[in-house]
Amino acid sequence: MPFALCAGIGMPISGRLFDKIGARPLAFTGLAVVSISLFILSGISLDTSLWVIILCICIMGLGMGFSMMPLNTHVLSSAPRRLVSRVTPMTAAAQQVVVSFAGLTGYLTSQITSHAASAGANANPLNAVVAGYGTRSSCPRAS
Repeated sequence: MPFALCAGIGMPISGRLFDKIGARPLAFTGLAVVSISLFILSGISLDTSLWVIILCICIMGLGMGFSMMPLNTHVLSSAPRRLVSRVTPMTAAAQQVVVSFAGLTGYLTSQITSHAASAGANANPLNAVVAGYGTRSSCPRAS
């Protein structure tokens, strides 16, 4: 919920700024903010406060709002008027493909983590990667 609310706050602001400075600076800034937020989230632990996590998710939503709105507007305004009806569903389909890869990446990461945890501390991490992808073979132990 915080992600969507903050993205909803960031989109109108970025829409106004798009008219003044264009898509490139907004997209770069928005994606940089998302990257920083994801970097901070990569270091969470059991001791991390819920408010820190919510703040990072809010900042990520603002970054997505600042990047997606200008990029979509730029794509639609760059298309010839006669092709706008084709560009709109293509951008929606491209977004769905990217989201599906993100979901697949999350699933594979959870599988690799699960296999690494069950293998033990001295096991070869490549075995967890191979097992996470669902193959039956295993890698030789590292020397």
